[in-house]
Amino acid sequence: MFKYLISFLPSFLQVPIRRFFGAKIGKNSKIRFGTILLSDKIVIGENSQIGPFSLIHSKKIIIGNHCNIKPFCILNANIINFQNYVHIAPLAFIIGPLIKGADLFIGNHSRVFPFCWLEPGEGIVIGNHVGIGGHTLIFTHGVWPNYILGGPVSFGPVKIDDNVWLPWRVFVMPNVTIGQNSIIAANSTVTKSIPENCLAGGSPAKVLKEKFILEPSIKEKLARANIVLNEFGLFQKRVDDSFDFRKKQNSISFNDRTFSTDYSQKLIEGDLLAFVDSSLLSNEKKIELSITGVNVVDLNTNIIYINKNNGDIQNFISFVRRYGIRLSIIED
Repeated sequence: MFKYLISFLPSFLQVPIRRFFGAKIGKNSKIRFGTILLSDKIVIGENSQIGPFSLIHSKKIIIGNHCNIKPFCILNANIINFQNYVHIAPLAFIIGPLIKGADLFIGNHSRVFPFCWLEPGEGIVIGNHVGIGGHTLIFTHGVWPNYILGGPVSFGPVKIDDNVWLPWRVFVMPNVTIGQNSIIAANSTVTKSIPENCLAGGSPAKVLKEKFILEPSIKEKLARANIVLNEFGLFQKRVDDSFDFRKKQNSISFNDRTFSTDYSQKLIEGDLLAFVDSSLLSNEKKIELSITGVNVVDLNTNIIYINKNNGDIQNFISFVRRYGIRLSIIED
């Protein structure tokens, strides 16, 4: 009864009470009003938020840093293990039994969109940078007709490797692995495993194109990075018509700040350097940028080193998600 009553306390009261009773909850993390957590072991990292009005029921709950479980979600599994920057959208349902093996693991920067239904009875593993589109169904068992009378039965875990994208309304059946960097077309039914780096679609899903995503050259990466910088300026102007930015070959300037991909350009406190070739940025240069207060984005590892935070940097972090660039934050 106590675990239910505590859910109706505001976060600033609920979190310290849970800590007192053994939960490990990092700084700036919030458990919103009406959120029910039922578990023998609760570990929540920093800057994470759950609820309001969500239910998480598990023998062990492990949630990393910067995670966000939105309102009206139901999560029920034996072990729930989320890494960092995991996002569970409103009205997502993850419902399985509290038995050994009925576990759910979701890697860094992965997201489950609204109206999904995941059934982890035999275990679901979702890798890093995976998008589970809305209305997607993932089942680890399939049965309805009587097995004794000849009906089919299927049980088995589901694994979705890194950088997989399932657009809206994909149905994944038991005993399926989807290889890394693959994309499944919307409205597909995946009944058999899909290899890595493929475009697949249909019902049942078949490989439509192999080697679907090829890593571009350094020159091509730089060109793409500059396109993103320019689009960031144009987007800011759409938000605020008075926003004025100046475009150069490898940078944009605005509000007395410069966002650049040019290693040789003189940058000052609050500016940003986004680089695609790590070999051109020496340790001495990294230290110099840190001391100067220049923010640095490594577009190979998707890490942003924030040496001088400001609103423009936060806008940039939010904007680049439009291009599939999900940045992990390391703040000085």
